[in-house]
Amino acid sequence: MARIGRVGSGGNYGGAAKRVSGGVMGGLGAAPAPPIAYEDSAAASVTPNAAATAYDDYFEYKLNQPITIRKNESAMVPVLQSKVDVERVTLWSSVQTRPLRALWLTNSTGATLDRGSFSIIENGSFGGEGLLDPIHPNERRLLSYAADDAVRVSTESRLDSRHLQQATIHQGVLKMSNREIAEITYVVHNSGTSPRMVVVEHARRNGWELDSDTAPAETTPNAYRYRVATAPGETVRLHVGERHTIAQSWRLATMNEQTFDAIIRTNGDDPKLRQQLQPILEARHQVAQIDTQIQEKQTQIDNISKDQDRLRNNLSALKSSAEERDLIRRYTRELNEQEDQIAALRKEQDVLKQRRVQAQADLDAKVQSLETDQSF
Repeated sequence: MARIGRVGSGGNYGGAAKRVSGGVMGGLGAAPAPPIAYEDSAAASVTPNAAATAYDDYFEYKLNQPITIRKNESAMVPVLQSKVDVERVTLWSSVQTRPLRALWLTNSTGATLDRGSFSIIENGSFGGEGLLDPIHPNERRLLSYAADDAVRVSTESRLDSRHLQQATIHQGVLKMSNREIAEITYVVHNSGTSPRMVVVEHARRNGWELDSDTAPAETTPNAYRYRVATAPGETVRLHVGERHTIAQSWRLATMNEQTFDAIIRTNGDDPKLRQQLQPILEARHQVAQIDTQIQEKQTQIDNISKDQDRLRNNLSALKSSAEERDLIRRYTRELNEQEDQIAALRKEQDVLKQRRVQAQADLDAKVQSLETDQSF
């Protein structure tokens, strides 16, 4: 338990309701008491005379009697003093890698604690300070206030793996469901002379679930919080595992050899699945080869057509001299030969296009006929 004090400054309230914010919280301490405990001394020093009222996210502190403050003077008005449940811990997270002394505080006052600064007194001495946001009744909060140089936290190992869970083929679509597993080991070392309760914050990721025996002490929207008790000079390891399911799909009719090989290798290289997909891959490869041959024929036709344009331009520039008539006959002969080449290439191209239609039909038939549902 610790005592929490809330004071505010103000003018002549005349008994009216007044919300006081931005005050100072003092006296959060849980240390063995000297002859006169600090919390007892603090409790005797001020007597709060106010009531608190909450309205959802809004609240007010209402003074029970008028306070008069003369011109050019100020006053500290006690509005809240109560014991709260706290646990002294050391906080570490992947976001803030320097261990921090902190209090795990539960607001058991029945009133909302306003935002502001707070100070920590340990054994009658100043221990640190920090800032807090509003804490509602019965809400639990970690409040850090100083560095803890006696604690070191590091990662010993990290292992990421993927396991194929299910593969289905239906109507030419391959669907795979994989489970990704991420494992990490935190190493917590306490070099101090007193025990430490270290709170390790492990960041949460969307779509990931815990997959380890150790359960977190608390789960927030952004992190899992694990309690790690360490004796003086002790090193403790914390293993955290997570799993994540990934669903992917591909159309078999458009899958090339590189994509096929990457899919199989990435998903465990299952020989049975490879054997089932191999006929489709070969049929797809046959279609791709024919497409390449058709394109090669078209490239040759385009090159010849460009050369024909050059010859026609030359012909149009020639006159009727004897030398030019020889060039005309030569260019005309070359144009005729090129026309024969183009005709032959287009005939070969037509044959390839017919073969391509047959190859595509064979591919479509194999794709549609393959149905499978495997669990791994």
